[in-house]
Amino acid sequence: MVFEDFELLARHDLLRSCDYDEIKEQVGRYICPHQLEVLGADPVETRLNGIFFGPFALFDLSYDAPVVIRVSDLDDCYLVRVTLQGSCEVALGSKRTMMQPGKVSVSSPTAISQIVTDGKCRNLILRIDRTALEVFLQERLNRSLRDLVVFDVDVDHLQAGVTALYHTFNYICRLFSVNTSANGLVEGLTGYLMNLLLTQLPHTYSEAIAVANIPLPYHLKLVCSYIRDHLDEPLALSTLCALSGVSNRTLQTSFKHFMQTTPLAYIRDMRLNAVHAQLLISGSPTTVTNVLQRYGINSPSLFIKAYRRRFGCVPSQTLRSRPD
Repeated sequence: MVFEDFELLARHDLLRSCDYDEIKEQVGRYICPHQLEVLGADPVETRLNGIFFGPFALFDLSYDAPVVIRVSDLDDCYLVRVTLQGSCEVALGSKRTMMQPGKVSVSSPTAISQIVTDGKCRNLILRIDRTALEVFLQERLNRSLRDLVVFDVDVDHLQAGVTALYHTFNYICRLFSVNTSANGLVEGLTGYLMNLLLTQLPHTYSEAIAVANIPLPYHLKLVCSYIRDHLDEPLALSTLCALSGVSNRTLQTSFKHFMQTTPLAYIRDMRLNAVHAQLLISGSPTTVTNVLQRYGINSPSLFIKAYRRRFGCVPSQTLRSRPD
């Protein structure tokens, strides 16, 4: 893969410095908090360029000296790293990978990581907001996540999906070289890039995504469609069984096998989606209580806890954050 398009990020300069404290502070501010150790006596001339779009940021980072970077509190983001020049060793927990030009590695939240670079290492780093990624995946699967999304540390750089990722990075760099805001394209670009990462890079939910793409049996499609169209009404299992013409046991088994969830959990997740969407578009007279009542939420405290787990905030914060 040829990386000439990444030079376009030079137009978006964030940092150029040899001052250790400034480097540590600014790289920590833009990418993630970390500990930095310089190996040797050479000045650590550092260059950081970057662009920001939606829940993403794309950085071009180089240290002109060997360094050790230790990250112990990567909690709110994922980092997809492509080595452009030089080399480095990336360790996450007990897993290690050597990075050469063109190779890809991914750092997931919670894992303690360490990166040891040579004096010529230059990495392209995509920073992804954790909550945005989780919400996108939950909407794709139509259910809440039980566990953290953890990507494989070492990614096969020869697979077709990684090649598509390279071309996407090139496109983003070219786009922002001529349009510094690109606001009108961010929404579509965000969805495409999220989908690309989740379908082409291996992670703990890859199998669930593959299963979600399997065509559903007719009775299950019928029930799911009915649920989505009647979220503002009481939805009893007996009603769903009568509609689909199958027994309670068969319906439960179908949801578990094809969707890795239960009918009641699916109803809850669909209501979570509906409430979230309604809060984002509601006008000023609307209250959270009104929206919850509209969807028949009779236990607000339990629903709000589930909402926080899924969207990373309470409903009132979503309502306040809606665009004017």
